[in-house]
Amino acid sequence: MDDKALAELLDKQAIFELVRTERFWRDQGEWEKLAGAYVEDSWIRTTWFEGNGRDFTDASREMAQRGRHSKHPIAPIWARINGDRALVESNAEIQNRSIIEGIEVDTVQYCRFFSRVRRTPDGWRLSASRGSTQRTRSLPPTPPISCRSTGTRCASCARRIASGPT
Repeated sequence: MDDKALAELLDKQAIFELVRTERFWRDQGEWEKLAGAYVEDSWIRTTWFEGNGRDFTDASREMAQRGRHSKHPIAPIWARINGDRALVESNAEIQNRSIIEGIEVDTVQYCRFFSRVRRTPDGWRLSASRGSTQRTRSLPPTPPISCRSTGTRCASCARRIASGPT
């Protein structure tokens, strides 16, 4: 491997790590690290927010303080580097638990993220990020199970069914 190919491989690794850890820091409430993932003039657009990285960090913190938490497993799959800038495409999920009309549900949004990154003196940083939801799936965390004997939800039947066939 020549020096140019090695440099590009190392840049891609650093860029992919940035994309993964930016969402991880949000999920973990690492607000200063999250804010540091963006260049000053960044632009972030999600289903619920549009603005710069600092404001996105503040809005995410406020959401978490209200009890709204989610997980964002993200897998960068492609990057095109052009000098000190790059474009990254990632597959991702947004996972959360909600109450909808009195029913607890687990929701998974399957998404694609497009990120623009820029090399700075401190390393690669996000200059733009935009998510696009492909589809959403909502299910009860534990499907309601009725007891054959009583017709009501029965904890012992639910445990037996959840453990699978014997």
